[in-house]
Amino acid sequence: MRKRLFYFVYVNGIGPYDSGFRGTMYEYNLINLKRYADRFDCSTFILSFSEDVNDVDRIVGDYVSHITSIGFDKDVEFIVEPNTQLREADAFYRHFVMDIDRYIGELVFFAHAKGISNEVNDSLLKWLCSMYYFSLEDINSAMDWLLSKRKAFYGFPLINAMDCPYHQFEIRPKYKYYYYGTMYWMNPGLIRDCMADEWYKGELPKLYDRYYAEQFPAMCVPMRFAATYGGVSTLNGIDLYRNFDVLLGEFDSGFDKDSPVPGFLEHYKSILDEFNLAR
Repeated sequence: MRKRLFYFVYVNGIGPYDSGFRGTMYEYNLINLKRYADRFDCSTFILSFSEDVNDVDRIVGDYVSHITSIGFDKDVEFIVEPNTQLREADAFYRHFVMDIDRYIGELVFFAHAKGISNEVNDSLLKWLCSMYYFSLEDINSAMDWLLSKRKAFYGFPLINAMDCPYHQFEIRPKYKYYYYGTMYWMNPGLIRDCMADEWYKGELPKLYDRYYAEQFPAMCVPMRFAATYGGVSTLNGIDLYRNFDVLLGEFDSGFDKDSPVPGFLEHYKSILDEFNLAR
């Protein structure tokens, strides 16, 4: 079964957008994409520009050049469009949800350039690296959950939203789980099968706000059809963006003990060290 990267990039007017995106969160996202380019057979990149961006054609050219040079040079499509107030939620809805039948027969990893409106800092790097690493490093685990165990979604970390006092779910408690950071694998065929259930009446959830992509899994299927690395779900009131060390401390032994990949967590820490040295 083909594996597709479905990737959203928001480009605002802040910059800098030199030829290497050096010193920005774009650069660190590109580093992670390069590390995992061989996980995918095909890819879709959506470049969404705010109206205050100058020299769009040059920036698009630079980004396309970088993406193709790091391994996304076969069966890749680039969609360039103006940004809307709903950002990735709007693009996700129009290009994936409304066209989901196109992707049946593939496994799709939805991701987007993380933290690009912020200065580079340690918390952002841990957050960014975790989204990619725990979803893509052990690709066999992801495929096992999505195919053999027939889960509709797979990502990291999987959050029990009912226990989470942070973020938008404090005012939307009906969605009982989500993937913090909004990066996750999808099995479109299984999503369709689940949506065919009489309870859902075959309808995919409608777009309503900019957190749509984050809440999409829980709007589609119960938590029993969602999985994460090691089968572990969390959260007990931890604000992950600012406390990734707490999360990793909780699972330090559990990840390596349950992982089919020896030294899985140590490898993750070595990647963080590489990032810090590069700075």
